Amino acid sequence: MVLPFWDFLSPDPKFWSSCKDAQAFVDKILDKVMDTATTASEEQKYSVAYGLASLGQDRVQIRDKLLGLFIRFHDAIAAPLTNMFFNLARNPQTWTKLQKEISTIGSASLTPKLVKSLKYLHAVIKTMRLYHGISANERIALRDTVLPTGGGPNGTAPIFVKKGVKVVTWFATMTRRKGLWGNGAEIWRPERWHGDFKPDRWINFPFEAGPRMCPASDLGVTQIAITTIRILQKFKTIEKRDPVKEFIDRWRVTTVSKNGAKVGLSL
Repeated sequence: MVLPFWDFLSPDPKFWSSCKDAQAFVDKILDKVMDTATTASEEQKYSVAYGLASLGQDRVQIRDKLLGLFIRFHDAIAAPLTNMFFNLARNPQTWTKLQKEISTIGSASLTPKLVKSLKYLHAVIKTMRLYHGISANERIALRDTVLPTGGGPNGTAPIFVKKGVKVVTWFATMTRRKGLWGNGAEIWRPERWHGDFKPDRWINFPFEAGPRMCPASDLGVTQIAITTIRILQKFKTIEKRDPVKEFIDRWRVTTVSKNGAKVGLSL
């Protein structure tokens, strides 16, 4: 996540004070968990905190993992929706295409199967790659290893990573690289995804990938899709209500629009 990477980017004392407040809040819960972990009921064993405690992890490790788990859900649905509607208000032709697609389902129940069948809607949702939910992430090498690229004068040769070295991945820049996405990589264009376009899974992973992939990725996309469908069914037109044209990133826990999304919806 981006937060640990702020240690030299954010000297703001309010930031660190907020970190201590969050840690203290979780510590109060862990006081009870650590005292009763060995005698937890069957129901409590399904708790993440009790589960980690039963594995013998110390309270600092448990606290950090719990904070990491819940911080990732901060504005996890609201931020992508806001960013998407910011762009829909500036691309009326996309709104019209969505209206046409949504009109085909009528009053049918929004089952997961039906929601997944709306191809253009999902193409619009996939534009979230431009505003990755987590701006950056970091990992520490547990052993000496070699990454396939990043070395040499052009950054295309393998690179040695020594055990203990911190590796930071900036999703905010990776998802806009022309070398990976071609010309127009920074343009909000749902049509990029409409059709047979399937990028490598390791250059496009809004919910990350591998063993640390977000377990609620399908749920998150479904919630975004259903919310968008209901708005499209309720309102006929959309217009922007602010003079700002371009999306300006604001890097928080999630990437959000610095100017919000001031839009007008008409029946």
